[in-house]
This record gives sequence, C-alpha cells and structure tokens, in this order.
Amino acid sequence: ASTAYGRLSVAAERAADDLHDAAADLGYWRGEAGAAANAELAKLRTTYTAAGAPLHELDVVLANHADAIERAQRRLAQIVVDYADRRTLDISLADGSVRVVIDEYTHPQVVADRYRIASGVSAAISAALTDATNADNETARRLAQIVPAPFGTDPLADGHVPLYAVPPRGADPAMVKAWWDNLTPQEREYLIREYPASIGWLDGVPAADRDRANRIVLDQQQQSLDARRAVLDAKGAARTPAENTELADLNEKLHGIADLRNRLDRTLDVTGVGAPRPYLLGFDTTGKGHAVVAMGDPDTADNIVTYLPGTGARLGQVGGDLGRADAMTADANILDPSRRTSTIMWIGYDAPQNIVPEAMHPSYAAAAADDLDRFQDGLRLTHDGARSHNTVIGHSYGSTVVGYTARDYGIDADDVIFVGSPGVGVDNAGGLHGADGTALPADQVWSSHARHDPIQYASYTDLWPVGDDGLEPADVLVHGRNPTEPEFGAQTFTSDPGEPVATARAHSQYWDPYSSSRRNIALIVVGRAGEVS
Repeated sequence: ASTAYGRLSVAAERAADDLHDAAADLGYWRGEAGAAANAELAKLRTTYTAAGAPLHELDVVLANHADAIERAQRRLAQIVVDYADRRTLDISLADGSVRVVIDEYTHPQVVADRYRIASGVSAAISAALTDATNADNETARRLAQIVPAPFGTDPLADGHVPLYAVPPRGADPAMVKAWWDNLTPQEREYLIREYPASIGWLDGVPAADRDRANRIVLDQQQQSLDARRAVLDAKGAARTPAENTELADLNEKLHGIADLRNRLDRTLDVTGVGAPRPYLLGFDTTGKGHAVVAMGDPDTADNIVTYLPGTGARLGQVGGDLGRADAMTADANILDPSRRTSTIMWIGYDAPQNIVPEAMHPSYAAAAADDLDRFQDGLRLTHDGARSHNTVIGHSYGSTVVGYTARDYGIDADDVIFVGSPGVGVDNAGGLHGADGTALPADQVWSSHARHDPIQYASYTDLWPVGDDGLEPADVLVHGRNPTEPEFGAQTFTSDPGEPVATARAHSQYWDPYSSSRRNIALIVVGRAGEVS
C-alpha cells in the first residue's frame, strides 16, 4: 500500500507538470473558449498539485507502520524459535499465552525456574504486542491528520517564497531547521515543488521532505539526460571524440539512475521479507553524480548508519553500494529486531576515481569533510524521539574522509568504523574528535583489514613490505598510520582473509554473506560491542 501511494504521488506531480506545459501551449488561445480551456487546465493542475503532498505522506506513514509491525513480528518469531525445542514452555500461536510444561516427576526447583522463565517470556510477548498496538494507534492518528485540499484549491497559491529566502546549500543545519519549522505547510509545499534541487540538499530539513524534493529532481534530471543522449545518438558516426566521451558518461549515469529507481520501487528484500522504504536525501548529476539514500527513515530510527564508499564511488556505480546499505540494515534488524536501523549510503562527495594518482591525494577528503560533518549534525536535529545510536562507516578512501571530518570538524557519532583503510589523516585515535571537540573515546573507534587486502601493504615509505612470513601490513599507509595497528589505539575486529592479494578482491569482500566482518559491523551498529570478535 505504501509503495502504491508513493507511485500515485509521483504520477500526480508529473500530471501537474504536464498540465502546466499544456497550459503554456494554449497561452495564445484567446476569447471565451480559450479562457474556459485555460481555466479548466488550471483547475485540474491545482487538483493534482494538491494531491501530491498527502499521497506522499500516506506513503511515508504506511511504510513506517509496516516497519514497526514487522519489527514486532520478528521479536515474536525469535521468542518462539528460542523456546520451541526446549520442551519446557508451550507458547500458543493463537493468542501468545505461555504454559509451563511439567509433570509429577519434575523437581520443585526446576518447576520454579520454569515459571520464572515463563513469566519473562510472557512479558516479552506482551511488550511486542503492546508496541504493535501503539504503532497501530499512532498510524491511525497520523492518517486522520492527512486531509487533502478541497477540490480546485491551489496549495501553492498562498505559499510563495522567493528563491533568495531559501538558505544556500551548506547552511548551518540548526538555522535550516529553525527556518523550515517556521514555514507554513503551503510554503513548504511551494518550495518542494518550485525549488526541489535547493531543498533536497539542505541538512536540517526532515528526511521525508528531502525525499520528495529529490524524487522530483531525479525525474527532471533523468529527462534532461535522456534528451541529451537522444541528440548524441542521432549524430551517429558524426560524433566528435568529446561527444563520444560525453555519451559514455551519460550512459553510465543513466545506468546508475536505473539501479537507483529499482531500489526506490522495491518493497521486498532478497529473502522475501519487507525491505525498508528508501529515502532519497540527496541527488544530482553534476560531475560524476551524487546520491544519498537512506534505507528506512533516519528521523525515526533507533540506530543510524552512514556508510561512505571510497575510490570509484559515483552515480553510475551506485548499485553495489545500495546493496551494502541494504545488507547492513538487514543484519542489524536481525540481530536486534526490537530496534529500527536505518543505513544511509552517502555518496555526497566527489570521490577519487582512480588509485593513482587521485586516491593518493588528501584533497578529496579535505573537500568532503565539511559536508559530512554538516550531514551528521542534520541527522541529530531532525531526529524524532530518544537519541539514536549513530555509526559512521568509511570503506577505503571513505575512511579517509571520515578521519578528516573527525580531525578537522569533529563528527557527531557514537561509533566510527574504518574498513580497508589507507589511513585517516591522524597518527592515533586521540586525534579524532566528536561533535563537542573532545577526543572520541578509544572504545568508539574501530578498524579492520582483511589479511589479503592489498591496501595495507602499500605506503610512501615502505612499498610492499616483506617480513619473515611474507607480506606484512605497513605501519604507515598513504594517509597516515595504519588504524588497525596497535600503535594507533583503535579497537580492532576480525575480518575474513579474503581472496589472495594478487586478485585485489579482498579489498571489497568485507560485506560478503556470512563474513565475520559483516557480523562484527552489525554488532557495533546495534550497540553490542562486547560481543565483537
């Protein structure tokens, strides 16, 4: 139902745009008939425009409800699985009642223990059912508040806000949030519809509103790329070398957009279980293209993960990184079904596109640090309810970006994880700072390298270091001290060795199914660091 309303919202907004174009085509039709035709088109357009926002809100509310109910179901299923084969308790699948299994030979102390366990299990079942009931009531309340505008009422009519009044991209998230909160619903609707590219990148604007704005941008920019590709295709053999390069870039971006759309429209994961609704928190096609996608609503999640891919990250290669974000979300939700996890794939920066020479330079990390810092601050400001447990994960050059952010700005995160890192810009964990400017506690900084990951064997000072047992990790890597070495002072966790170093695949196998690194990352994300191996 959520997905259906989301598609209907997009269809309504596209229809409004089509009607706007149709009205422009009829602009020179004068006389009584022309006036009547234009009035009818305007009436239809306002109807579609008025429908877009409540339909999108229905999508968000129902997606959150589905997530809450599924979370309760997972908790109940886990309880049944835990006690199904113990033959000590009988749990009724009809009403959740718990019966103690005993006979005349059962020792009195065992009887007492079983009744104690039964009491705890009954309480856990009751808590899950209560959470589901509360979610039902909250969803009913929110649905009752979604009232479409009367037929023919233009939601943009009383909401005009000039572009110069919109905070620029890069504005302080606290200021943005205060500004957005003070707008009327009509003004917010006007801004989302008229200036989506500006609203979509503003940290401090709620995730649902950014998502709606960025989906409009996605439509607009895909149409623009398709039109330009058609022009270049039509030239055929007459294309210049520069135009061939441009066409290849267009094709790759459109391939990435197709992968992105496939995930935006998908409702089930690979196991057939409900997939979290994605939120498009940033999108553009400038340069190599950028995309920020949250799997699940970060404004309501208990755990929030921001994942930064490294060298080669761009819009055209977004598919694999979306899969990793989905995998981390599923891992966390399975480990702790009582709490909601949202994982954000953050390609909000210009990543180096090759190892040599681009990934050797720190300039990409330095340029991205301010944006990542602001994004993390915005997540805190727009979050509803109790404080979430926020984790930032950097893979490869992405870890360098995370390190520079924590070093130069301080990063608002409860845990920071470096995976397959080439160095993070500091020589020890004490050089990394939290949002308050103090050093991040050493037990909140994590690092891991697969044994066969080639990134840890190369540095400016010791290329391919060889010891008595063959290759050994270098102490100092391209961007600073190896964060997995004891001298750095971070917590370390186990990763599988990966394929032999000659293939270089080990650098990208940290998220392979059933790998030790995936489980350890999930444990950190859900706050069970004591179980990390």
